[in-house]
Amino acid sequence: MIQQILFIMAMALLSITLIDTLGSIISRKFNFNYSFFSIFSLATYVLTGFYLSFVTSSLWALLLCGVIGLYDGTVGLKISSKLKANVENVNFDKMKTNNLSPIASFTIGLVFVAIGLFF
Repeated sequence: MIQQILFIMAMALLSITLIDTLGSIISRKFNFNYSFFSIFSLATYVLTGFYLSFVTSSLWALLLCGVIGLYDGTVGLKISSKLKANVENVNFDKMKTNNLSPIASFTIGLVFVAIGLFF
């Protein structure tokens, strides 16, 4: 059971990293808004919650996917800013000093995992 949980978490973190990396590069190269890639992150939250619900309790699935949202709001933000993602009217320096981004990502992760758990 622990191995399954770790595998699912590793795949989710890897997919978030790939989405942030490739999304930043593609949005900069083809000059479109990076925020369109958020649908892929939300899909990762939903699918991770769905698969975790088979191997652990709903509470643990929510908590673990909240951690994925936290990862997306911290490490994903750093990846996006370092790779100069094409985001209109967003100041990455201001977001770094604002602690709401990780909290918002954690909360969004919880909401979309709940959707994945209950459907």
